[in-house]
Amino acid sequence: MSFSALDSALLGPLFATGAMRAVFSDEARLAALLKVEAALARTEAEFGLAPPSLEPAIESIEPDAFDMATLGERTAIAGVPVIPFVKALQGKLPSELEPYLHKGATTQDIADTGLVLQLRDALDLVAADLEAAS
Repeated sequence: MSFSALDSALLGPLFATGAMRAVFSDEARLAALLKVEAALARTEAEFGLAPPSLEPAIESIEPDAFDMATLGERTAIAGVPVIPFVKALQGKLPSELEPYLHKGATTQDIADTGLVLQLRDALDLVAADLEAAS
């Protein structure tokens, strides 16, 4: 059962390509959030605010390591996906790294930056389509 035309197998291809839908998939959203948290950890480590091992620890975690259904249920409670994502991510890190994760960032910082990464990928697809059409 589909909720909208975009996730409909029948109507979805009228509105977005498979590649574009993949850019905005749940897995792509989690991958973007992981990239943002890893970049934050790298920058904080450069200034001595986080251990240098935090960035590679985050980068070793794949989006499919998260339980999407549980994240969805917790997102409904929190109102935003970043809060349950950060909690789940903390649980996947070695205990000595947990206190340094997401330090100094707001959930909106992470959500917005992750979305920008997805938009960049989407615009790359649009640019390729425009180039092919010209």
